Amino acid sequence: MAFTEQGVAMLSSVLKSRRAIDVNIATMRVFVKMRQTLASNRELSEKLKKKQKNTWDCTINSFG
Repeated sequence: MAFTEQGVAMLSSVLKSRRAIDVNIATMRVFVKMRQTLASNRELSEKLKKKQKNTWDCTINSFG
């Protein structure tokens, strides 16, 4: 299972416990760090884009 950064942000409006808030903050920090890493590493960024395209193509083909 995977979540987008926006999905994690939406969860924070629903989950109100202290633990949920702490996990949400930690997850958002991971997204920020990932963005920073990808912004500073072109090769890694290109590999991720290729993986995303392959994943999308597989998803489309499985429903097509």
